[in-house]
Amino acid sequence: MQTVDRCSHPSLGRFVCSLESWPSSGFNPISALFWASVVMGLLAPPLMLIIMLAVSNSEMMGDHTNGRWLKTLGWLTTAAVTAAVLPLIWSWIS
Repeated sequence: MQTVDRCSHPSLGRFVCSLESWPSSGFNPISALFWASVVMGLLAPPLMLIIMLAVSNSEMMGDHTNGRWLKTLGWLTTAAVTAAVLPLIWSWIS
């Protein structure tokens, strides 16, 4: 039976070999996931604000703007997400 070097493939082999070297490189994937979620949490309130302003604008959306219930639910959700992020920012500042 012929043995195949996993690292010899032009593109896939390089990727597989780079994955094999991660444990010795000091890269912590759990830490990367944690910081990715922190960044997404910090970006969520301004993005939700932009989305709510866009979908409530009748000039932009025409007849497809949100109704009263969706606007209320959207603004309450935006306020809740913003209220959840503010203590995190405050804990970093103080």
